[in-house]
Amino acid sequence: MKNAAALVAAGLVLSAGVAFAGTSPSGVVFYPIPGSSTPGSPASGLPLSESTRVDDVLYLSGQIGNLQPGTPVVAGGIPAEAEQAMNNIQAALANRGLTTANVFKCDVLITDMTQLGILNSVYARYFAPGRLPARSAIGVSALTLGAHVEVECEAAFASSGRH
Repeated sequence: MKNAAALVAAGLVLSAGVAFAGTSPSGVVFYPIPGSSTPGSPASGLPLSESTRVDDVLYLSGQIGNLQPGTPVVAGGIPAEAEQAMNNIQAALANRGLTTANVFKCDVLITDMTQLGILNSVYARYFAPGRLPARSAIGVSALTLGAHVEVECEAAFASSGRH
């Protein structure tokens, strides 16, 4: 019983130094979408978080090619949307002190699989050669706000040094 109390106390001390909005009792941290608490913002009322941290992994919500959450996607089709989606990913990572070098897994959703090569040419520019994350590409019939591309990623806060 004394050991259990010590572990709980240690956990409280460790978590007390972390000032994240939305920390749950389980230690999961929910990061709201910027502007989601601002009335009238395009992001207000969206039923999701920009990202969620569980231990040393950041799970980013899917990003489409819009300039602000809840607004239409940029013009220019898949190349322009992929570019903006990847810029949105970079911004979301930077908000948590990370870069695309921390990304280890991505899922790409695309409405036209014949355009995957075009998406790949944009996507690959955001990662260092030889440091491409594991990835799935999934053809879908439709995406939110009429987007043609959506990318979601997982990133590590710390490396365990294991292979």
